[in-house]
Amino acid sequence: MQPEISVVIPTHKRPDKLSIALGSLLQQTYPKEKYEVLVISDTKDNTFGSISKKFRKHKVKFYKIKNKCCDVKRNYGIKKAKGKIIAFTDDDCIPDKDWLEEIDKIFKKNEDIAGVEGLIYSNFNHLYEQAPENLTGGRYISANYAFKKFALEAVGGFDERYCYFAEDTDLAFKIISKGYKIVFSPTVRVFHPAKLVNPINFLKNQHITRNTLLLYKKFPKLYHEHFGYSIFRELAYGCIAWGIFFSYLLGIKMFPFLIIALSLSVTGIIYLASKARKRKYTIKELAAYSFFLYLWYLINFFVFIYYWTTLKARGGVS
Repeated sequence: MQPEISVVIPTHKRPDKLSIALGSLLQQTYPKEKYEVLVISDTKDNTFGSISKKFRKHKVKFYKIKNKCCDVKRNYGIKKAKGKIIAFTDDDCIPDKDWLEEIDKIFKKNEDIAGVEGLIYSNFNHLYEQAPENLTGGRYISANYAFKKFALEAVGGFDERYCYFAEDTDLAFKIISKGYKIVFSPTVRVFHPAKLVNPINFLKNQHITRNTLLLYKKFPKLYHEHFGYSIFRELAYGCIAWGIFFSYLLGIKMFPFLIIALSLSVTGIIYLASKARKRKYTIKELAAYSFFLYLWYLINFFVFIYYWTTLKARGGVS
């Protein structure tokens, strides 16, 4: 019997989290004979063996490829999938027990749609915790969405220039651009546990700016419709960061500039504190978070300018 739904999960060296994700998929209310689970890792993942031995008896299919990028792994999963519908989630996610049942209901109720994005919820407690959320739709996060296989094939799958971040939204935008319809359903639910992130990692995530700009250059109209002009907000923050920097320099000799710099700094910290008012943190942690975020905007200003001038919608960086 051919499965109706194929679940594709890319993974890399997270055996404990992958084990929890697979456990939740094996407890679905949807009939087991109607779906398959495909897990794609890479040749550098030396933790893959123990997990594959544990879950092969449950007919979970495991594959290894040479490339560690998420979009490449998902494209491989699309090729191997036998279901007419392909659902995506991540190795650190926990789908609700009726996840596949709800996906099936949405597609049967709306025969004209090509895809469905579901609700992603989390459990933020600490200032340094991060996780994607999608509570109202329009974000198109691969931790929780599903498409008819023909639509994925019609657009050529994921754009492999991204590797990680924004490749999932890009796929949805390609499908929408082809005239296909994607709906949001709050009953298709996936829990994405929050994880603690070292604030130093801010400085390592320049690919976020690069990929966001690529998405914007490929789909400017769709980007504005879904996210407004948020992409230029990052540039504005960079300008403010450099304004504070030079105000401190000038403040050494001209006191009014020092007042300006201090006022902007304090305003920024108060703004961060207000955004994080429901999370736990110490004054020291807030100060460290503010400092590394400030450094991020200083660096990101030049990253933005570089990719804005060199990145092309097609063909990558000139």
